[in-house]
Formats: sequence, structure tokens, C-alpha cells
Amino acid sequence: MGSAYSGRGWTTETGNLLTRTSRRAEIDHIRQTVPSHLHYEHWRDSRLQSAELGLFHLLWRGIEEIVLTLREAGFVDMVVSGNHRYRRQPRKGAASWVLRRGVLLADLSGFCAQKACAGGG
Repeated sequence: MGSAYSGRGWTTETGNLLTRTSRRAEIDHIRQTVPSHLHYEHWRDSRLQSAELGLFHLLWRGIEEIVLTLREAGFVDMVVSGNHRYRRQPRKGAASWVLRRGVLLADLSGFCAQKACAGGG
């Protein structure tokens, strides 16, 4: 996952310096999250003007998990392609992967039978 620390800075047109540093807190393999502490600073004339702390949670999911989640939501006819090559499965090192779908089916018959439509409603 790379270094646990990273930083970056930008100088504005007016000479202000904006910085962002991050420190990865931990990797939670069970929850598939990587929380990081972010620290932003605004400097003007070598003096700190403001600072802000934040927490960022990076979530990662595998292709199969995404496909299963979308199927559960009603998406059908999905095709996963690696590196924009239609129907070619993504491989290790693929720069990108694309998920295309057919139609979204909304079957409300089960809901209707149990809830609002029961008894002529």
C-alpha cells in the first residue's frame, strides 16, 4: 500500500502555501478499510494562518463483490472488462476495469403482495 506518510504542497498565485499531509492509521483487512489522518495547513508570509484535521476512510472492494452487490440491487447482464477490452477479464496489473450492465429490473410484486397492495389497497 505504499508509505504510511505522504505530503504535498501548493503555492497559490498570491504566494500563499497550502499543504496536506496524511498518515495512514491502520489497514483493517476484515472491514476492507484504510483510515488516514489528514492535516491541512494554510501559510502566508511564513506564518501559519489556519490548520484543519480530518479523517478519511478509503474503502476497497473486489470486482466480484461489486458485481454481487449490483445483482442484489437488480442489475442484470453485467459484463466486466479489463483495460477497456470488451469481455476480457481484468488481470493483475490492469490499469482499469469497466463494468457494463443491461437493464435494471424492479420487481415489486413481492412488496405489493405483502404491503401496500394487500387487501385491494
